[in-house]
Formats: sequence, C-alpha cells, structure tokens
Amino acid sequence: MRPIVFSFLFVVMFVSVEDGLANSENSDQSGFSSFVTEVPTTNPEDRVPLGFMMSVIDIPCKDVINSIPTRLKELSVEFEWTDVDKGLLTVGPFLEKARLGFDYSSIRQTYFLKVTCDSELMVNVSGEATLEGLQSDGEWIGITDSETVDQYSLEFFDKLDL
Repeated sequence: MRPIVFSFLFVVMFVSVEDGLANSENSDQSGFSSFVTEVPTTNPEDRVPLGFMMSVIDIPCKDVINSIPTRLKELSVEFEWTDVDKGLLTVGPFLEKARLGFDYSSIRQTYFLKVTCDSELMVNVSGEATLEGLQSDGEWIGITDSETVDQYSLEFFDKLDL
C-alpha cells in the first residue's frame, strides 16, 4: 500500500509544485527579514505554502490523525494542536544540520499543517512552512526558495511515516 500512497504523493507533488511556481510569479518577492534572535518566526506573512499535499488512503482517518502526535513524540519534535476541530497543527520549531553545499550550518523548521478527513478512509495533510538558515555570522535568515522548502518538507513528511 505504501507504493500506492507514495506514487500518489509524488504525482500530487509535481502538479502542486508546477501550480505553485506559476502562482509564485504573482507573489511578493521581498522574502523574509534577517533574524538575530533564537525566537522562531511564527508570523503568518512569513510562511511559505508547501508545494504539495499528502494524502493517506485506505487507513481510517482517526488512526492517521492519532498517529501524528505519537510519531512526533517519538521524533522528539514539539507540536501543538492549535485548533483540533479544524485539524490545525503547529509542528516545531526544530533544528537539523544543513546539508553540504548550503550557506547555512543549521536549518530551523516550523510547519503549520491542516489535517482533514475527506472521508472515513482518506486524509489530506497540507499547510505552510517557515524555514530559517543559520549563517556563519550567527544570523538566522528566512529560506523562501521552493526547491529547499519542498526538499525539507518532503523529508519531514517522510519521517512522519504516515
């Protein structure tokens, strides 16, 4: 069943990324401000839409929703249901070491997810992300390029193992 979900997610991701790129031409290109503080950005205008939506099918909606907090606890990632009735979940912030080739030593990630049950056996997870990179001068700077956001977001969703 995982190959089916992965294939579906893969197709949805490409369609969503293409739509996101088309829509990004019309969006404000100012980006994020630089940050000198350890306080994560949670301002709604600093968020970047995820370039994809994850769907889980053939598993009861309740089971999928209940598995998310369990998995986040296993990963030692902070989270908060900001509105359980609307399926709004804030995850993070959490840090990861940046990959070689990046200008940052660490990446701070915060996700603002919306978990919805389209039917008893279909769950969709979508949302926004705030990614920040720690530069060598100790300054946090917002990361807005869709390739990096999508890459880290997909890895985060993969770790959720839904």
